[in-house]
Amino acid sequence: MSTSTIKLQTTTSCTDILQQSRYHNLILYLPNTEYLLIFLFQLIIVFSIVNNLLTIQTCLRLSIRITNLGVYLILLSLSNLIRCIFLQTSLICDTQSLQRTALFYVSAISLNILNFSAMCYSSMIACERLFIECFNYPFYATRQRSCLFSIILLIITLLTQIPTVLLYFSGFSASIVISILTKIVKSIEFGTVLITCFLHIVSSLFVLKHISVHKVYINLGEQEYWCVWRQQMKNHMDFFIPPLCYILCILPWYLFKHVIYSCDRVSPTTILRLYFILIALANVPFTMTFLIYIYPSNVYMNEFRRSLAVLTTKIFIYGSHRKRTDSNMSNVTKISSIA
Repeated sequence: MSTSTIKLQTTTSCTDILQQSRYHNLILYLPNTEYLLIFLFQLIIVFSIVNNLLTIQTCLRLSIRITNLGVYLILLSLSNLIRCIFLQTSLICDTQSLQRTALFYVSAISLNILNFSAMCYSSMIACERLFIECFNYPFYATRQRSCLFSIILLIITLLTQIPTVLLYFSGFSASIVISILTKIVKSIEFGTVLITCFLHIVSSLFVLKHISVHKVYINLGEQEYWCVWRQQMKNHMDFFIPPLCYILCILPWYLFKHVIYSCDRVSPTTILRLYFILIALANVPFTMTFLIYIYPSNVYMNEFRRSLAVLTTKIFIYGSHRKRTDSNMSNVTKISSIA
């Protein structure tokens, strides 16, 4: 028997808004909801695969992969690629009414692990830039720090999923236990978002402050501090686009999921429309990694062009070599036929 047909005996309430909308018949208020959902998530998956593959291709360049930032970017892109698999299985479960199956629960837990991991890697990228700019950590320092932090973060992420596993698979019948576990799961989820957003904000502000103070000191105070602040923020957009994108995209979705949805005064149509807008925004940091991390940076874009040039050259050499081989084989065949 396949996992998609195994029914789990649990009284756990669905925590995802779209699965809740099935029980409250909210989809009746917005026509073609499921078709819109499928189209949206297929777009997310396609863009995620393209962007993360391009990011990995860039970060595998020697000058990037030997840095701690390169390690975090590679891990971030890999987790986002794996996330596409479970995003697809979760979508299949939702559209085929398989919410109470083992496949659905495994997909949900795996998505949580990958989401939390991606959030942590994104935060560590911001913190690594803080270490380099403000604490004079060498850019090409040993990668032991990033590897150690990555292992620690993975262990913490796995530990945070213990309440979710208990909620889905323990089979508790007491409503009090289920209620406590549900609150713990929501607290962990929202706490992770708040902590990672806080790390992004603090790291960005400290980096910007350090660069601005340094520029004012070099110019002997001839420029106003706030003018230098704005100028440096414009000059170093590759530093500040990822944190801004992360905060503006992730935080509204979790506020909506944990706060707005529980409000009875919001109409069902508004809830579903907000769902589609905010879930699309929430996937931007996991989907557009190349546009967020690589494209704004001149250094990374130069490495991307080099990697693209090397790849194109290899393809061209392979193609010309194959044509030459085919030509030689055809000549051999003609000679043997004449003989």
